[in-house]
Amino acid sequence: MRLIDPKIFRTFIAGHVQTKLGSGVTYVSLSESRLSAVEKLTLQNFDFAPVVTKPRDTNVVGWVSLRQLQQSTSEQIVFNSLSNSIIISRESSFTDLLSHLAKTPFVFLAGDDGLQGFIVPSDLDKHAARSHFYLLACGLELVLSELCASQINSQKIIQAIEQGDEKQHKRYLLAISKGIDTSPVSYLYLQSLLRLVSNVPNFYSSLNINQSQWQMDTRRLIALRNVIMHNNLSLTSNEDHDKEPFSPEELAMHAHFIELTIEKLTEKYLL
Repeated sequence: MRLIDPKIFRTFIAGHVQTKLGSGVTYVSLSESRLSAVEKLTLQNFDFAPVVTKPRDTNVVGWVSLRQLQQSTSEQIVFNSLSNSIIISRESSFTDLLSHLAKTPFVFLAGDDGLQGFIVPSDLDKHAARSHFYLLACGLELVLSELCASQINSQKIIQAIEQGDEKQHKRYLLAISKGIDTSPVSYLYLQSLLRLVSNVPNFYSSLNINQSQWQMDTRRLIALRNVIMHNNLSLTSNEDHDKEPFSPEELAMHAHFIELTIEKLTEKYLL
């Protein structure tokens, strides 16, 4: 029996984070001037907008970015046509969505009745998107914890607790002093688990990577985990913290890395 059912990572779909097309959306019209469009998007703090032929029209013909408008020398609206845009189903998985956002900052979503909405990088800060990454991080922690508990000497785990988070170490000592039956590995955060797991026999060969590659792939995972655990911190901008923001490309890479790592470790050690 698998510790983690891969289906859990398909809980959320692209439609959960879309901005629905409709009367509440800010559009750029081909009938307005480029400068007017720049002013409108700047005032509303939008980096992107769908494009329509004329005001109050709902017939979307493409999309445009604020930077694109600012850098253009034309008085007219230069935009990305619908035929050259990415359109995916609203039922698409987050894996598919991230792979597309890694290539383009604007993705249209289609449903039974045609275009339904769109997604831009800032939408990855919405609750459903953060919940997706939360599930990934928790899944990885669960697999690493189980692996360490089953494959590593308990004394090494206790040493990791002593060298890790001070509060967790105090909690562990308190539990021991009260005679509470506890698993030492449950007192380790992701950062400690990522270090400790290298003691598992044949660990790197099971993932077909070396130590330096593992350290490079997991370095930013710590920052990602910390951000998604705090809703007041943004994934896609650093306005409210000093961490480098996560681009869609990086988030897609981390999501793929976590799912692949869980699958490989499960196949090798936990079945």
